[in-house]
This record gives sequence, structure tokens and C-alpha cells, in this order.
Amino acid sequence: MIRSLDDVERYSQQLARTAPRIAKAIEFRRPGLNDLDRARLRRHLPNLPNDYLEIATTWDLGPLSIGYFNLNPPSLGVARELVDRLIVANTPVNPLFGSFKDSGMLQVASYEGDPLLVGAKGSPVIGQVFRLSASNDQPQLVAPDFGALLKAATQLDDFRAKGATGDDAIESFLRSIEEYIPATAIPEWTLFADHALQPT
Repeated sequence: MIRSLDDVERYSQQLARTAPRIAKAIEFRRPGLNDLDRARLRRHLPNLPNDYLEIATTWDLGPLSIGYFNLNPPSLGVARELVDRLIVANTPVNPLFGSFKDSGMLQVASYEGDPLLVGAKGSPVIGQVFRLSASNDQPQLVAPDFGALLKAATQLDDFRAKGATGDDAIESFLRSIEEYIPATAIPEWTLFADHALQPT
């Protein structure tokens, strides 16, 4: 059961040992951002919430994915490192920027190509994580903070890795994240679980 970010780290390390060829893309490794990186983000994205910055400073999120969740924005053909991706994703270079620029949110990650946005400092949803999709005009709540997103995504990946499938597995997964995912975000996780855990 994934209950903390330490659990997320341990799970990723165990998974990396079983799949060494993709370890760089799945293992949470320390450290993350350095002082220069943080200074650049403070200059270009001063409203990036502190809890996200703390996680990105602890672990190198740049190359990481958890299942279908990419823990960095797209490169958009011009950026490779996490800091550059964060900066570019929150400018008009990003073709989806117009969809969220006035919402008080910043893109920090993605799910199957859909932007994952975090509420900026000064907004009423500071730190909360939302998904913007083509099927919905409004961003949908995914998690109360970025840490909760990491825990729930890891829990889902653990279910998938253990071969759990079907409606019972989905219900069991949803119960397992109720401790830190609010009821208003469960519809999103139902969609994610349906994608990951339904038999093909």
C-alpha cells in the first residue's frame, strides 16, 4: 500500500531492479533541482507552488514516468531538461497554453498527452492538480497536491504490475486511495483505472 512519498520512492527502486533497462525512466533518484535550477524557476515561474518545488528538488523528475503519467511537460521540440520544459510549457510556444493561461494554473506534467496542471500561488486552487482534456471544457480535479498525485499514480501502477484487472480491481484501487484523494477527484481516477486495469 502506497501511503507516503517514501513508499513511492521504494516502489520505484524495486521496480527498477526488475527492469534495469528502463530504470532511469521509472526510478525516483535524488537529488532533483539544484540551486541554479530553482533560481531560474523563481525568475520565470514565480507562482510555481512550494510543495511542487520541494518534490522536484528532492527527486529528479525530468526523465520520470509512472505508468501513463509523465512527470514533466512535453519538450515541444525546444526543451530537454525539466526546468526548460516547465518554462516553455507555460508560454505561447505550447499550443495548449491558451486553454489554461487565464485559469491560475501551470502545466507541470501530462497524462497520455493531456496536460496536468497545478494551481499557482495566489490562485484559489494553489497546489491542486487538474487534468485538461479535449473532452471537457474545464480542467478536472485529479489530486489535492502533487504528492498525492504521485502516490495515487504509483498505487495504480502497483495494481497493474501485479496483474490486477477488471471491475473488482478498479473498486479495490479506488478504495485504496480514498485516504488522500478527495471524492471530487475520484471520477478522474476511475477513468485512469479503467484505462490501466480493464482487461484488453
